Amino acid sequence: MQAPRVRARRILGLAILITPLALVRIAGVAGGLPMFGGRSGAACSRCHGVTPELNDAGIAFLQRGYREPGEHAGLPRSLRDLPISVVGSAGAGISRPRTFVAGAPEHITTESVTGSSIALHAAGTLTGRLSYHFDLDTVHHEEEIVNHVAFAQFDDVLRNGGLNVRGGRFDAELPFLSSERRTTIRDYLSPVTFQARGFELNGAAAAWTYAAGLIESDRHVTGPNTTARIGDQIEDTYYRVTRDVGGNPVAAQMLFDKQDSDMITHTWLQHIQARLAARLGPPRWTVTPSYILDRFDDRPAAGIHEHHHYFMLESVTQLDTRRLWSVTARGEYDYRVANAVDAESDRRLGVLTLARSVTPYARIAAEWSREQDTTPHRIDDALGAMLELSY
Repeated sequence: MQAPRVRARRILGLAILITPLALVRIAGVAGGLPMFGGRSGAACSRCHGVTPELNDAGIAFLQRGYREPGEHAGLPRSLRDLPISVVGSAGAGISRPRTFVAGAPEHITTESVTGSSIALHAAGTLTGRLSYHFDLDTVHHEEEIVNHVAFAQFDDVLRNGGLNVRGGRFDAELPFLSSERRTTIRDYLSPVTFQARGFELNGAAAAWTYAAGLIESDRHVTGPNTTARIGDQIEDTYYRVTRDVGGNPVAAQMLFDKQDSDMITHTWLQHIQARLAARLGPPRWTVTPSYILDRFDDRPAAGIHEHHHYFMLESVTQLDTRRLWSVTARGEYDYRVANAVDAESDRRLGVLTLARSVTPYARIAAEWSREQDTTPHRIDDALGAMLELSY
């Protein structure tokens, strides 16, 4: 029993070391999980091109329920074999917001921030056909620990991963475009991921992967229209399909999210989110274009709708054959359509990140970003640096 205690002390020591250090903006950044490499003995590059982004082999490993082809894992033989990883981030940053108001001088401020980010992940397989994932993450500004992912999946309902059944709390996302596995410090401006609570059917066949979910509604719990408002009811749906085209994944996803309306003539109206994305290019240089339509119709009254069009182009480049250095460049544009109350507006975000893998489980990064917002007219330039450790 000495080895598990030593491992637990190391994990606790790493948590204590990292917690006081990291940049607030890097909350949610996740690295590769060493528990999988340690179990199989495979190099990180087996599933990651630029950590933590998944390559084709990593996406297939995830789809199979954290298993290699033909692998049948069982219960851990001891506490030492439990698949657990800790991912922590540390850093610092400075930003320079500038606000422009007609008839007034330019207003410039300088802000610096520090903080911490640490996450505990447990994932793997049980009894050969049951896989799971559970995590705990720190929330800096609220000083609390939250659970974002907690699901179990029954694999191979149809053989060879043709159909799997998942239940619990999980991220509904395109596997090659994930907020949790991004290569930048700054999060996406586009809503590339949404959290689902409910059930999902997923699978893969030939060059296709697919999923359909039935999840909890996010309707308001209180409102003026009915005496029995809907809350925490499983009634929303989403559908996702990915096709491999010449070694490049192309994917589409649709979310149908029922929403409350304060209009007398409606008890609910739908929030529809549609996304289309692809990852193009060879492994050492990939380009990911993405488009998302996020549409809320007539809430809370006629003519007060909200339609967003998100456009994004991101490139990730490995600078050397050893895959130690990488550069990520991303541009995003959010256009909001005018309605009966608000004029049209837009936001823009540019990000440039230089990163280096110091060891297989340690990564450092430096980043510049610029965000522009037309309402109000504001430009925010930021510089940041990050150290990320996994255990």
